[in-house]
Amino acid sequence: FKGNKEYQARYKDALPWGGKKVKVVFYDDEEIIGYTEHFSQEEQGFFITPADLSGNNERIFVIVSATKKITFV
Repeated sequence: FKGNKEYQARYKDALPWGGKKVKVVFYDDEEIIGYTEHFSQEEQGFFITPADLSGNNERIFVIVSATKKITFV
């Protein structure tokens, strides 16, 4: 549970297994850029793999209602 407060995510890594690149902005203005294999506005959420392979997140479940904006980049 101990993290590095100084770490700055880069979100520039390309994932060899692909997916659509997506930028998610949450209501607290946190931004995550990653790749998703499935996204639908009708679903309550979707998984993304962050485009920063050096970070401490391997996979994130995004709840659509907790987002301010979702864009494909």
